[in-house]
Amino acid sequence: MRPRDLFGVGIRLMGVYFFTQAIYWGFWAVSKAETHGVIGNPNVSVAENSAYALIYLVSSLLLLFLADHIVLVCYGPQIRTKPRDTDGVLSTDGSSNTASHP
Repeated sequence: MRPRDLFGVGIRLMGVYFFTQAIYWGFWAVSKAETHGVIGNPNVSVAENSAYALIYLVSSLLLLFLADHIVLVCYGPQIRTKPRDTDGVLSTDGSSNTASHP
């Protein structure tokens, strides 16, 4: 794998981690709301737990769905060094795909 591919995997892993954090904070928000703050850290309110859950959820979705765009911004467009499999292959009518069209 090339560095740009590994970077994309890292972005997606961060997205998965942020999604688990959203679940964690959402769990505590729901737990505190249902038990009226009896369980969990009393110094963190339900609103704060909900805000953290929302922030992590939005961040995770952005990282997961826009990973390719983030890699493109960081690494630039991918330069093709090897010819594609279809380059230079004759089509069914006998003409080459690499021929220029007038």
